[in-house]
Amino acid sequence: MFHTIAFILGREDALSLAELIARYGEASFRGSDGKIAFFDLPDFQKYEFHQLGWSIRAIRILRPIAITDFRDAVVADIQEKYPPTSEWEESQKIRFAIGVYGRDFSQFESGMHIKKMLGNAGIASRLVNRANENIVSAVFKEEKLGRSETEYVLLTFRGETFFGVTLACQDIDSYTRRDMGKTRDMDIGMLPPKLAQMMINIARDTTYGSIEKWIYDPFIGLGTVAIEAMHMGVGKILGSDIQNDMVSLAQKNGSAFLAKEKAWQETIKSRWNTPKKDTESMRFHVFSLDSRHISEKFPTEENLDEYAIVSEGYLWEIMRKEDISLEKIRKEQRKIESLYRDFFYGLRQMAFPNLIVMTFPFWNIRESSYFFTELDVILRDNSFETIPLLPTAYTGLTARWTLLHKRPWQQVGREIWRGRLRKSHE
Repeated sequence: MFHTIAFILGREDALSLAELIARYGEASFRGSDGKIAFFDLPDFQKYEFHQLGWSIRAIRILRPIAITDFRDAVVADIQEKYPPTSEWEESQKIRFAIGVYGRDFSQFESGMHIKKMLGNAGIASRLVNRANENIVSAVFKEEKLGRSETEYVLLTFRGETFFGVTLACQDIDSYTRRDMGKTRDMDIGMLPPKLAQMMINIARDTTYGSIEKWIYDPFIGLGTVAIEAMHMGVGKILGSDIQNDMVSLAQKNGSAFLAKEKAWQETIKSRWNTPKKDTESMRFHVFSLDSRHISEKFPTEENLDEYAIVSEGYLWEIMRKEDISLEKIRKEQRKIESLYRDFFYGLRQMAFPNLIVMTFPFWNIRESSYFFTELDVILRDNSFETIPLLPTAYTGLTARWTLLHKRPWQQVGREIWRGRLRKSHE
């Protein structure tokens, strides 16, 4: 049985959509307006949502609805889920919230009317909304609305209005815990955990047969990709770096996270049911390697063909608005060109067959963007092809089919690229 799931997209909607299409397939995609994306999915599980980096909410669409029927629909659903008992206490009150997307609607007024209707039916309740706006993720989590499935949604999409319930909401606290739990060097730029999740998902795109591939990060840094891969249940993760201190930091950060994850999975096993992740057999290993010599120095005991490559390529010097210049950018580009020419040449020599997802820097000076254009030549010379991160009919892609990520105050952004060795060279 298929269910229609509406995903509320993040601030950079193209990244959200690219991740969702990679995860669930273009055949399941029903459309998007830049804020909401509809997918028809056979068996969507709530835990899957927390493996997505760029979606804010997942909503199960129950049916089309007239706006005038919304209140009755909410009351009927709560009555079915929570029939009244003879005695109610404050702790037994049904907590519910109203979410609205794509239209104007008085959430607080309608919620209070629903509360009164429930009271007349013998059901004590509490409206979580305190104003005519959607509740934030922290409140959704605190009120356990994902467990009760009592955030009711009125959603208008392309002129049609739907009734649904929110299944899951982005857990900002979990990202903060994973990020702040790392031992770090504050002079090193950090890949945002949400972006790392997105990159892992698009590297496991079902279209390209890579859903079961493990993850290798050849520029592991602090270990963000590895930690997010473990969080997502990837069974084997390898990482390497040219700097021994980064190898030590990444191993320390990843091992600490894995130990906590194993303890949590044991808690799940003892209290509730079978864990969703097999952390007992999960393998994580970091080693020293100059990526320029990957074909010569990659450990002989490892089979790189089992892995997809996901990595934050070197962003090199962190530039601030007051000291960035075109001369500095050209200098950085020359460094990067030398590094990546050797790296991709090595992968070609190894006939690496799987998907590669990496970030490359771009720079902003006075409203102008400067890209690592040498990448096109490097890829061509080494027989790599670029795989569009979105179907080419959709907006958001750059001219070379990549996507961009940059916070407004940053001078150096990330260009996200996905590709593979051309099949004639595999």
